[in-house]
Parts: sequence; structure tokens; C-alpha cells
Amino acid sequence: MSIKYKKVSLASLEEFESFCTNNPDIKYIDAILSDISGIIRGKRLPVIEAKKLFISGIQFCYSTFLLDPTGYCPDAAGRGFSDGDPDATYYPVAGSLNKMPWHKDPLAQVLITIQDESRYSSIIDPRNVLAKILERFDDLNLFFKVAFELEFYLFKKRKNLSEKPEP
Repeated sequence: MSIKYKKVSLASLEEFESFCTNNPDIKYIDAILSDISGIIRGKRLPVIEAKKLFISGIQFCYSTFLLDPTGYCPDAAGRGFSDGDPDATYYPVAGSLNKMPWHKDPLAQVLITIQDESRYSSIIDPRNVLAKILERFDDLNLFFKVAFELEFYLFKKRKNLSEKPEP
């Protein structure tokens, strides 16, 4: 199923080559996506093979976005076991290729998105679901604001670990 609204901008081969020139130590690139449960899934590609991702995309199960937290595919929208769980082509999202400085190995990551045969954004990508909702709000002259609240507690300093925490 295609939806015809703002397409996600895709990364170019030039973006990849510039990144590699500026980061010659990178050996692997993780091509990742966030499924509908917010779980990161993907493939680790050697840099030499990652070039293909930026030229023609990579094949990945179409239903990957639809997996639940246990890895079960509920066959939503007729995608999964009922259609043979075919592969689809995933492409890198522009501006998302970055080093992973927290990792001990020289790695990078790039977000990937799925597009159909006519290069329209797929309805099953959570990023596209959100874009469609935002588009509907825009039609009503409404807009979203997001705020995050950090939850924390303050405890008295313990003299030793055997003491119970005390607020």
C-alpha cells in the first residue's frame, strides 16, 4: 500500500563517501530501523558492502517493522506468513549516518526506511505513520509539541550498602 505525502529524504552515495573519507577508521555500519514496538532491528554491514545500501538499498523482510517485542509477526495488513514474508528494499535516511562513539569498536549507524516499488514511503514504517497523522493535524491548523519528563527520586546518602534507601 502506498501513501502519497512527504517522502523521507534518502541518503546519497556522496553522503556515504564523504562520511567514509572523514572517518577512515570505521569498519562496519549498522543499518537500523525502529519497529512499531520501538525495538531497534537491523543488519551490520562491512563498510565495503555498505556502499550498496547507498546505491540501491538492501533487502530485508518486509514485515520487520511489524514484529512484536517477542519477535512474533502478527500478520498485520496481510504482511508476514500469509504472503510468504517477502523481502523489500530498504534505503538509508539522509543525515542519519553517524559514528557510534559509545562503542569500543569503530562503528557507525544509519537509519533505514522502506519504500515501495514506485519509491513512495511505506505505510508500515512508524515514521510514515506519524507523518500521516501530523499531516492530518496540519489540515486542521493544529500542531504537535513534545516534552519529555525525567522521573527521578532523591535519596539520602547511605553510610553502607546494607542500609535501606531512604528518601
